[in-house]
Amino acid sequence: RLCMPATTAREFSIGRKTCDITFPSDDKISRTQAKLRTAAATAPTNGRAVPPPSLTLVETSRFGSQVNGQKVNQEEVPLQPRDALKMGDRLMRILWQPVTICLSRVDETGKALVDRLSTKLGVRIAREMEPGVTHLVMSKGIATPKLVLALARGVPVVVPTWLQTLEAALATCSDVPDVSGLTFVPQLGEAWAQGQEALRVRPERATLLCNLDFVFFGPVTREGTRNTVAVAVACGAAVSVIGGRRPGEAASAPEAGEGEHRLYIRPHAVSELSDDAAREYARVREAGIR
Repeated sequence: RLCMPATTAREFSIGRKTCDITFPSDDKISRTQAKLRTAAATAPTNGRAVPPPSLTLVETSRFGSQVNGQKVNQEEVPLQPRDALKMGDRLMRILWQPVTICLSRVDETGKALVDRLSTKLGVRIAREMEPGVTHLVMSKGIATPKLVLALARGVPVVVPTWLQTLEAALATCSDVPDVSGLTFVPQLGEAWAQGQEALRVRPERATLLCNLDFVFFGPVTREGTRNTVAVAVACGAAVSVIGGRRPGEAASAPEAGEGEHRLYIRPHAVSELSDDAAREYARVREAGIR
């Protein structure tokens, strides 16, 4: 687990002796077996997001290596996240995760720090809590929709100064800054009974609602509905949407009254529903389901 700058090309040698990454006890690996080469990310232009850097295996050994079971011999092969890399008796998994942050309630000092370091380090900033966001940055812990979604998805919540620790790690290609503890967690108000512990990443949240089936009435284009759907899915719930589909999802609903673990979510306004969705909602209400 190494921190490698996205804006600077680097090269790491792999082998049995005098390499950046060594396996001295494996005789099936050459003195210099291969190199891992990172290509710098393209600098952002016109406010566009920084695209992630690339990672390439440069195989230089007569023994050869394997990428996802395919023999590689003295050639260059681009690597993707989760690729399996075998050298000698060593089987490794490529974990290649560019840092993508999302901001919520960041003060002016924090914004200045984020703006400066995100450009310098090649960190991408997402406007919403989209899939692929690796960290939510907050100056103070406040219950925002982004925070709730981050907790549901197991995304670490950190203060802006976390980026300074990341900068130091990148300078030496050392370990990724640890976010499992409370070192970088923002301070919370008194309303949070658990204090900072409430913002710790907890894998069990992914199954918190796994026995529930949510049926939403109303367009998911509404921010509140969209966020609620996203949180329910992140916590393992089954979700149906009537009158406002998620992309690629059919607008269908279970029969009214079926299933003891079904929760019907009323629409924001019946007038926003399609005719079919309005009839379905009326049928649920007539069945006495709340």
